[in-house]
Amino acid sequence: MPVNIFVSGGSFSNIPYKFYLDSNGTQELNNLTLDTNETYLFQRLNDASTHAFYISDVGYEEPSSNKITLAGDGTASNGITNDESFLLTFNEGFTDADQLYFYCTAHSSMIST
Repeated sequence: MPVNIFVSGGSFSNIPYKFYLDSNGTQELNNLTLDTNETYLFQRLNDASTHAFYISDVGYEEPSSNKITLAGDGTASNGITNDESFLLTFNEGFTDADQLYFYCTAHSSMIST
């Protein structure tokens, strides 16, 4: 069973996205730390239609390496909006030295790790 993570609508602040454990947006994850033994389902909070969201372990709008698997909606250049979602699975070879990049596919300034 994947861990559900709900992603805010996004903003042009230092932290472009906020993450929540619940669909109401009341249980914010202030320091998003992912366990590589878990699988995560990323979906938009309140079906946000703004700032299409996606993830890569390589960089902005770069297709991910084989260290992670992203399945479902969205691509490296066209992230998820509205009721779209994707599943993140960590594969063998992903280590503590690796990073994930969380970004808006429409605005290159909206990226964080």
